[in-house]
Amino acid sequence: MSICPACGWHNLQGAATCESCTYDLTDVHRSPERSPIEWQLLREPVSVLSLQPPLIVSPDAALQE
Repeated sequence: MSICPACGWHNLQGAATCESCTYDLTDVHRSPERSPIEWQLLREPVSVLSLQPPLIVSPDAALQE
């Protein structure tokens, strides 16, 4: 949800204008500037996380197992 700064109406996220008062919401949805750390995290591939295979158990397995 996106709240209109002009009238307080709860609009759907990503709406270009307020459904109630037609206020322009395009600048309201802008993301804040990213820090250098955030940019670095966005550039790194997921493979750097060294992911482990998921642990799979039977739906019938007891919690003790």
